[in-house]
Amino acid sequence: MSFISHREKNFVERNSINLKNDKSYLSTDNSILIPSVILIISTTVIAALIQLWMIFPTGKKGIRFYYQTSNNTSRQELTSRDAAPISSSTNVTVIIHGFLESSKSEWIKTLTTALLNPEYGSDQVIILVDYWDVMFAPRLQLRSYIAKETADLLDYFALHKQLNLSQSHLIGFSFGGNILGIVTHHITEGTLGRVTGIDPGDDFKMSEEEFDPSYYLDESDADIVTTIRCSSIGDTYPATSIDFYPNGGLIQPGCDKWYMPKFVQNLCSHVRAPYLMIEAYEQSNSISFEGCSCDDYESYINKTCPCKTKNNFGISINPRFM
Repeated sequence: MSFISHREKNFVERNSINLKNDKSYLSTDNSILIPSVILIISTTVIAALIQLWMIFPTGKKGIRFYYQTSNNTSRQELTSRDAAPISSSTNVTVIIHGFLESSKSEWIKTLTTALLNPEYGSDQVIILVDYWDVMFAPRLQLRSYIAKETADLLDYFALHKQLNLSQSHLIGFSFGGNILGIVTHHITEGTLGRVTGIDPGDDFKMSEEEFDPSYYLDESDADIVTTIRCSSIGDTYPATSIDFYPNGGLIQPGCDKWYMPKFVQNLCSHVRAPYLMIEAYEQSNSISFEGCSCDDYESYINKTCPCKTKNNFGISINPRFM
C-alpha cells in the first residue's frame, strides 16, 4: 500500500503547476520564434527565385560566345570578334553544349582544361557556344540560328584573322552534336580539319516535311569526322569517317542497374559520353581507347567483325585507318 501525505500532495500539485507554467512560457516563446523562421524561409525562397529569374532563358540576350586560351585559361566573353586572340598559327576548338544546359556545364569546363594541355600546342583557343538564353525557341529555328552564328564567326576569323580552318576542331554534344552538320554547311571560307559528335541526337524528331539530310553529321563535313555513340538517345545515322561504339554503344557500365527504368539507363549512358571523351583526351598517353573496325553494326552484334583495322578514339586518331 502506498499513500501521499498532505504535504507531499501539495508539493506534487505545486510542481505540476510550475510545469504547466513552464509549458506556457515555452509556447509563448515559440509564437515569437515561428514568424522569424517563416521570415527567414520566405527571404531565402525569394532570393532563390530572383536568382532563377536572372538566369532563366528570356530570348533577349541571344547566343553568346566565350573563349579561353593557352595563355589565359580564365573564361572571357567574346564581346567583339576582333578581340579574339586568333592568328594563322592558332588551333581553334569550338564546343557546342547540349539541350537544357549551358557552356558552364561541368563537362565543358573539364574538357576545356584537357584541351588546353600544352601537349596539344602552345597556341590554343577554345570557343564556347552558349545558346542557353534562346533554348526554348522553336527547334528548327534554333538549329539554324546556332549553326549560322557559329559558322559566321569561323568565317570571320578565316577572313580577318587568317585562321586556318583545317586546324580547327568543332565539337558538339547531344543536341549540340545534332547541329554540327548544319554548321559545316554554312561555312564558306574553307573546310574544317575535324568535327566530333558526342552522342549527337535530338529527342524532338523531325517530321518527313522538316527532314533535311544536311541536318545530320556525315563524313563529308570535315577532313576527319568522328562520332562517339553511347546510347539509344543519340542518332545512329548516317555514318561518319569513324563511328565509335564504346561498350556496344547502347548501355554503358554503371548504367545497367536492375532497379533503373530503361529510360534512366539510356539517359545515364547518354550523359556518360562527354566523360568518355574527356578521359580519352586526359589520358591519351596511357590509354588508347582502341577500337576495331566492323563492316556494319550487325557484324558487331553477331561478333563477326574482322578487326583487321584498329583505331583510337581521342586526339590521336589516325586518318590512314579510316
